[in-house]
Amino acid sequence: MRRGLILVIAASAAMATACLLSLDFGELTRDHGADVGEAGLDAALDTTLPETSDATDSETDAIEIPAHCSDKKVGDGETDIDCGGTCPRCGAGKKCDVPGDCNSGNCIGSKCVECPAGMVRVRIVTGAVPLVYCIDANEVSAADYALFSSTVTPTTTKNPLPTPCAVPAKTSFVAGYPGGTDAGPTTPVRYVDWCDAWAYCDWAGKRLCGQIGGKTNPYDRPNDPSSGQWRRACSADKGIGDASVWPYGASANADLCETRDRDGGVADAPPPGAPVESGFFAGCKGSSSELNASLFDQSGNIAEWEDSCSPSYVTCWARGGSFKNSSKEASCAASEAKAPLTRSEAIGFRCCKL
Repeated sequence: MRRGLILVIAASAAMATACLLSLDFGELTRDHGADVGEAGLDAALDTTLPETSDATDSETDAIEIPAHCSDKKVGDGETDIDCGGTCPRCGAGKKCDVPGDCNSGNCIGSKCVECPAGMVRVRIVTGAVPLVYCIDANEVSAADYALFSSTVTPTTTKNPLPTPCAVPAKTSFVAGYPGGTDAGPTTPVRYVDWCDAWAYCDWAGKRLCGQIGGKTNPYDRPNDPSSGQWRRACSADKGIGDASVWPYGASANADLCETRDRDGGVADAPPPGAPVESGFFAGCKGSSSELNASLFDQSGNIAEWEDSCSPSYVTCWARGGSFKNSSKEASCAASEAKAPLTRSEAIGFRCCKL
């Protein structure tokens, strides 16, 4: 063991540091966190932290931090002041050489960015302190899901499964395609239940999209963009409440997304009636000023499980409509209540982070 400053961090502190960018309204949290208030959030945005994302409530980790990582200057292999290289990972905006220098694992143009590769940043400005989280740019593909389901079982998950997902209710995460064959590795994974989606996102170091800040989104607030990560990313600054808005604008357009009334207009597009690779239709994307990149297919293609369930997990929400819905039906407000162990040809998911 190298000499240096050794910090022993108890589980509650480890969870809090792992989630410093999980910014809720005056709260810093995932499912376990500390209420730091607005005064602490400003500092949280630029705080440099050691990687602690694997910590659980039952763990206490000893993290050795070299002495030069707290001398307030760049040196000894660091990429920025007291971070990167041989020091803890850097926060957004700091200099980096490789992805491993960044908390997000994403180094672009020698700068750490807020979200991992393949995710879109949602930045909500409600005052002096912005709220920031990340959401997958695309629906999880069959190929990516297979990497998870071929190695992880309900008894080997990183974190304990929610109540309805425990053995014996769940014995496998393998998608339940009829005949065992998916529609293609690049198409969105389907025939996965809510538990499959929750476990995949946990395995990927993310979470099934829920409440802004990282908690479960209240079941009675599915269409409140000030509450839900999925809903906010879909409608953002274009509408609130139950307003019928779409990720691409204020009215339905049958030319843009994979819905049952799609009119065509895209070269080489398959006939309507089945999901396509997420991102195939370039116009089926979010257009909000709160997004820093394109966010595809929140309208149609496949509905998406959300971390928002009724008491006792009787039903959970699937959002956005699917290829079976009309373009008018597949709005940001589209929500369908399903039992958590439901597997359907029209339901998949995407993940969120922070």
